Amino acid sequence: AETATQGRYVIEQDSTRERLRFVPTIFYTWHPAAGNISPGLSLGFSGGLGFDLSNPVVALGPTLVYRRNLSLHIGVAAARVDQLLGRYTVGETITTNLTPEQLRESNYRLNPFVSLSFNFATSPFSSEDEKEDNQEEKQPEESGGEAEDGEAAP
Repeated sequence: AETATQGRYVIEQDSTRERLRFVPTIFYTWHPAAGNISPGLSLGFSGGLGFDLSNPVVALGPTLVYRRNLSLHIGVAAARVDQLLGRYTVGETITTNLTPEQLRESNYRLNPFVSLSFNFATSPFSSEDEKEDNQEEKQPEESGGEAEDGEAAP
């Protein structure tokens, strides 16, 4: 944005710049084994893909997983941001009336991110043993059958 003073324009910082942005993201988390830090607590690695209404956002970083339900993702995200062109500086006075599109460019930039995600497939209040029991299929019990003529099968 610029302010006019007798045919001179001062380049100002865009006042709509946001410090935090909400970007819906889908994460895939890999952790080598449940409870690899302590019972109920795992460390893994996550990658995510999201969209900020117009551009894709890619996120990568470590993840702390509690009881397979609650995940805290921390890392870096590559997102498109508008930046002032390198030939201009904030506070500089110019004589040409330029539009905001002529003053800035869009580039992908790495920014830190923090994300919290929930898994609603299992209860966060059940123990790890109960979760593993629920996920395992019950094996059929071995039993001796009978042959057609009433004798025990081998």
